[in-house]
Amino acid sequence: MGKKNAHIIRQHRGIMPIPEMLSKSAAEFGDKMAMQRFVEDKWEQFSFRELDDLTTRLAGGLMALGLKPKDHIGVLGENRPRWGAAYIAIQRMGGVTVPLDSMMSESEIHHIIQESGVKAIISTEKFIGVVLDAERPGLIAIDMDNQNREGTMNFNDVLLEKGAKPSFPKVTLDDTAAVIFTSGTTGYSKGVILTQNNIMSNVAAVYSIIDLDESGSLVSVLPLHHTFEATAGFLFPLYTGCSITYARSLMSKMLLEDIKNTGTNLMVGVPLLYEKMYAGIKRKLEKLPFTKKTMVGLFFKASKGACALGKMDLGKTLFKGLREKAGLNSIYYFVSGGAALPPYITEFFNLLGITLFQGYGLTETSPVLTVSPPHAIKYESIGLPLPGVELKIINPDSLGVGEIAAKGPNVFKEYYKNETATREAFQGEWFLTGDLGWIDKEGYAYVTGRKKNLLVTGGGKNVYPEELEALLNQQPHILESLVLGVPKPGGMGDEVEALIVPDYEVLDKEAEEQEIQWTPEAIEAVIKKEVADMCSQVAEYKRIRKFSIHPEEFVKTSTKKIKRYLYQQKYLDVNGQKKKK
Repeated sequence: MGKKNAHIIRQHRGIMPIPEMLSKSAAEFGDKMAMQRFVEDKWEQFSFRELDDLTTRLAGGLMALGLKPKDHIGVLGENRPRWGAAYIAIQRMGGVTVPLDSMMSESEIHHIIQESGVKAIISTEKFIGVVLDAERPGLIAIDMDNQNREGTMNFNDVLLEKGAKPSFPKVTLDDTAAVIFTSGTTGYSKGVILTQNNIMSNVAAVYSIIDLDESGSLVSVLPLHHTFEATAGFLFPLYTGCSITYARSLMSKMLLEDIKNTGTNLMVGVPLLYEKMYAGIKRKLEKLPFTKKTMVGLFFKASKGACALGKMDLGKTLFKGLREKAGLNSIYYFVSGGAALPPYITEFFNLLGITLFQGYGLTETSPVLTVSPPHAIKYESIGLPLPGVELKIINPDSLGVGEIAAKGPNVFKEYYKNETATREAFQGEWFLTGDLGWIDKEGYAYVTGRKKNLLVTGGGKNVYPEELEALLNQQPHILESLVLGVPKPGGMGDEVEALIVPDYEVLDKEAEEQEIQWTPEAIEAVIKKEVADMCSQVAEYKRIRKFSIHPEEFVKTSTKKIKRYLYQQKYLDVNGQKKKK
């Protein structure tokens, strides 16, 4: 069973409903900048006090429109301060926030509007047309961008006047804070009901192990509708007193400018973001003159040796100049979540003097279950359970690998109007994560893959696709991969096969530098060699028997997880196989 106490470094600031938390921070941090974004060549900024006042005026305005406590109210759009204000204002007036995934298709958004029973939606102008097309009678559409569009209300017109002191119902920790409809990898959305206590106990637990305070600054890059960003990149900074800057873009140049210009200390991201940053830095290092490249190599060896002895700070000194040139010298922490982070990425940034560590969790757990302690990182591990969280392994095999189960105050209550799914999600008081993994003697947890993705060979051996994908994706000419199980004739287990997306950017660069032309046959030959190189690193039963080239990047969720269900059946059909029932 996982440790109950992670590396606690301080007491939390109390567990209270989200609106109360913001008011407490406003009283304590006052005119300190809470949120900002760069729009129309100037900064739009809100202090903690201004943000608290904005949520109060908006909450009062929502009540004046006839919206009542426990009503479901949606928030839809790109990241910005008004998105956050809407999220909290809905709860301040006793309502339930329904964050909508702006990366969903129009039909998916319409389905969730109907399914969730929202009475109103506060949306950015980009998506207000989608809201109006939902054909839901009586739905109130509020435009954050104040565009005076027919059929909508302007955000500013809903606000009560400054200084208004409306009366609100008491919000308790037992009240529902949000219903989040997951846009998962299965194509089936479930509404996860999270209480105020679920979310705020998670925020408080994160605070107790991460040493950032009101002097800190965070750049927000992930979509706010996702629970990982809502907890770690939105509510945690407000609780802590950190300032939030909404990134102008995920393009490396603009993101690095935002980090440098705001003195950012913390960024919460998904593995794909850090993989792209890693690739960009590696490309620049490869272009260095031979002497400098050799010196950098020696620095990495020295930093690695120091880390092995428990001295994690040598890289901060050796690579100070490189980090300054990259615009990353102000960074304390990079935090990764949403999917497994390749260990070599974690190691690279830590050797470079930037503490990159990962957390693990699910929407159903508000979402953080574990965090790798920043000063005691195991590169392959998802870390230790948060304070108050317990983990155990259900039905472990001979290697100790089984399904990860969790319990704690952050674990959700139920799925929205889905008793069957709720029952299936629990074994007694333990929530079944659907992830397979194991726990070491020190309490560190490890994920080997999703239970539903597990492949079983004809010899009864377990193969975890995620493990093989991580190795494939390290190959120079492979951008991303999808390892699939193809049933053997007669039902005697799965054959391990793969869909592979070549890295055409690397191929194009090589074609230009070497004055060659890549043919489909030549690309397939290069990929075949790299697949063989990867297979030489793993046991025989894990080796990929066949692969196919996929011409474009895989479709992903908003947190960059591949939607496997879109490819599994199609691949089986193409290869003349029938999927097992």
